[in-house]
Amino acid sequence: MTTHPPKTIGLLFQPIYRYWQLALARQLKERYGATIHGYCATDQEVTFYRENAGDLLASIKNIETDFRHPEAVKDEAALYARARHWEGILGCTFGLLTVSNRHYGRGYSLAGTGHPRSRMSEQGRTADVIAGYVASAEAWDHEFRTRGFDLVINGTPVTARLARHYGVPYRTMLNSRIEDLFYWADDEFYWSSRVEPAWKALRAGGERREPVVITRTHNVIEAYRERFKKDTSILRLARRLGYLTLQRGWHHWKGYEKARGYYLSENLKYVTREWIDARRMTGRETAKLDSLRGKPFVFFPLHTEPESSVGQMSPEFFFQHAAIAALARDLPAGITLAVKENIAGVGRRPRDFYRAVADLKNVVWLDMMEYGLEVVREAKAVATITGTAGMEAAIMGIPVITFGLHNNYNFLPHVHVAESLKDLSPLLADIIAERYDRDRAQQDGALFQEAVRMTSFSMGSYNYKNLKNFDLSMVEAGLQALLGSLEPAAPAVAPA
Repeated sequence: MTTHPPKTIGLLFQPIYRYWQLALARQLKERYGATIHGYCATDQEVTFYRENAGDLLASIKNIETDFRHPEAVKDEAALYARARHWEGILGCTFGLLTVSNRHYGRGYSLAGTGHPRSRMSEQGRTADVIAGYVASAEAWDHEFRTRGFDLVINGTPVTARLARHYGVPYRTMLNSRIEDLFYWADDEFYWSSRVEPAWKALRAGGERREPVVITRTHNVIEAYRERFKKDTSILRLARRLGYLTLQRGWHHWKGYEKARGYYLSENLKYVTREWIDARRMTGRETAKLDSLRGKPFVFFPLHTEPESSVGQMSPEFFFQHAAIAALARDLPAGITLAVKENIAGVGRRPRDFYRAVADLKNVVWLDMMEYGLEVVREAKAVATITGTAGMEAAIMGIPVITFGLHNNYNFLPHVHVAESLKDLSPLLADIIAERYDRDRAQQDGALFQEAVRMTSFSMGSYNYKNLKNFDLSMVEAGLQALLGSLEPAAPAVAPA
């Protein structure tokens, strides 16, 4: 039991976990007398929580209104002065925050220019974007100053940075990328302060584990694969186009905020491109994994863009095409770079992206339906920004080159953080020549997997199709993990 349970909590509800988070909030209130202030992103969500939360929430607010619909800018000089004030408090420019926004930051999605355009992305001028971020900072700052939070659960990067400014713990729930496990991250980069200490404790205790060979991917990826397979037939394409059209009409009729988001024409074009590019990335232009078995190669799995796994987790480096080119440039002779498309990235790439990558003579496109996990097991090394493949490789003792600065596995000795593209040549040379302790890497990876388990909790068979598919034991596990994450000296325990 935590010695200092939080008493005033700000909770930004996530739609895919809304029922689970309501159950978590109820436990916090009933057990510890916590006051819960709820936040969401649309007026429709406000209505939902008022109807479903009963007396659970002390307040519920659409915190995104002023960000999405800022007041007209009358004095740009005054606005920019306010903006620089907030940039000082937040510790970064609004430009960096924009990188992770799918609308205002779509220009930063260099490998995702086919992402649908929206009213926000097309109608916002520079001043409007800045006004939105100033409004967001001021709205959240008001909540911090007037509510007296001692815990904030979920939020935007602005929320997380203000939490640090005020010394308030911030937590957000993420998939651990292992089995059915989840964890509470400490910041907007999804970093956990508990994994490395747990790993060090295991290593210092002389713990040994059998080398890990991961044989199945985690549940979320498998669910996406199955849905994607169904969506690639011509019949499903026609049905999806029709469904999107009818859905938009329904949203307009009901007056939903969603009707004022992405342009319908953009969504229809995106779905069509997705269907076309899926065939290209599974066709004759791609290689099967069998053709690479027994040959030395480095694996670079693509990220979806725009996506929080790039723009939010790695705002310092989000340049996938540049990473591919730099890796190809610095690979020793005779080594191939194998690149594989992400299922969720299809349809979003620039028009000539696939051809441009293929023009690099030591690069091959893998069939996108090859299991990434199987490719990882065959690779000499994995290069990634923040991808799951990097974590899987790290667990199995396979060298990793990462361009992301905040991965939970970056501290492992066989994981190499490339803070500059000029670092790649010596890293690749050492890895290809196998100038590292393979046994030690496998042990470190196995202990890392155990450390992740120790700092995670099980969500059982919870999935995004049935948002009520959980029981109180899952809520209890999440609650105890949350409270444990607030106790710096608390020992990690393995999930039930």
